[in-house]
Amino acid sequence: MEMKDFVRKLKLQAFFQDKPSIQGTTDTGLRPKSTFTPPDSTMPIEILTFEKAIMTEVNKINLSKAKVFHNTNKQEQQAIRELAGNNEIIIKPADKGGAIVLQTRESYDTECLRLLSDRRNYTVLHDNPTERLRTRIGSMIEEGLAHDWLSKHEAEFLQQPTPSVPYFYCIPKIHKSMSNPPGRPIVSGIGSILEPLSKFADAFLHPLVQSTTTYLKDTKSVLQLIDNRDFDPSSQLLMSLDVESLYTSLPHDETLQIIEEVLFTTPWKYQTPRGLVLECISLALQQNFFQYKQTIYLQSHGTSMGSTFAPSLAGLYVHHLETNKILHPGNPYRNNINTWKRYIDDVFVIWNGDHQSAVDFLVWLNNQNAFLKFTSTISAHSMVFLDLNVYTEKGKLKSKTHFKPTARNCLLRYDSFHPRHLRENLPYGQFL
Repeated sequence: MEMKDFVRKLKLQAFFQDKPSIQGTTDTGLRPKSTFTPPDSTMPIEILTFEKAIMTEVNKINLSKAKVFHNTNKQEQQAIRELAGNNEIIIKPADKGGAIVLQTRESYDTECLRLLSDRRNYTVLHDNPTERLRTRIGSMIEEGLAHDWLSKHEAEFLQQPTPSVPYFYCIPKIHKSMSNPPGRPIVSGIGSILEPLSKFADAFLHPLVQSTTTYLKDTKSVLQLIDNRDFDPSSQLLMSLDVESLYTSLPHDETLQIIEEVLFTTPWKYQTPRGLVLECISLALQQNFFQYKQTIYLQSHGTSMGSTFAPSLAGLYVHHLETNKILHPGNPYRNNINTWKRYIDDVFVIWNGDHQSAVDFLVWLNNQNAFLKFTSTISAHSMVFLDLNVYTEKGKLKSKTHFKPTARNCLLRYDSFHPRHLRENLPYGQFL
């Protein structure tokens, strides 16, 4: 199958290499996954000859006689089979650190139900809303096509012929507690009726997030931020702020108001009008439903981790607070903020002032929004931010990789049947 996919890619590249690209397109470029394979009649003889030769060689391989090399011994294989067949336990990856966590099913269910018992965030539904949503989305698509607001490909992308019901699960935060760890709630909406709307909306929202002044893309952005950066520990502090439960804290009405304001004050280059984008966002946010066991829930407050547009919604919501409160000239602590950069819910701050002024600022900050609460670490010498330990040395900021106490390495044997470039890039990436 992989060889057939490789040959198909060769054929597609040959088929489209001389086709003129569409310039100045105003749609999102989203479309259903294509299964198109160019006909042999359009292919150069070299590709057809290559395909015939390589498939002939592949078909000579007798997989039934191929020697199998296991990465585990017999005792480990037996243990894995027994664990996989044990219905009394749940096996999940840890929220952070790469560890694998085994929990009793009872403790896992207890934590999931504890999270779902929050009636501010979740409401029990008495039926599956998929068909009602399919009708609403269908009407929206028809209107979009009739007014040329959507391309044919976008209209096809937004439809989900055989939608599945999203399901709820949680992953244990063992870095918080090893005994009955709290869970991070996640909704898997792959194949659901609302998944295409979330992806479609994010095609418009994500570029807006990237253009915000406080945006951090990743760890590399932090390294660039602190590279050769002067720092005076006698008059400056390092602060790391974290927004508690950001995704589930977003109030729907206020979030939609902020998104509407951003959309209608931003230069627009798309054929899809802002109003239709906002309608997609509203539908995907306010009608977000999922199932846990036999019960269907509606997320009545906040958005779910697992939704494509969740980071963008959260990013724009927090940036509104940053623009109108935190970085606004009216903030009594504005002159103390030397640097303020944020990766979703983690904020990197260089503070001009003493420890007490930083504590006072945190108190002020937690009174600026009824739904967002910040926690912080403050130090003149070092702090953890993302997967970095940022510290001071001879008047400069330096960094090294930070490993949580619960971090566990997942190792890949070099003789594993993975692509060679992947095996070689793993150690390279670890040393970056």
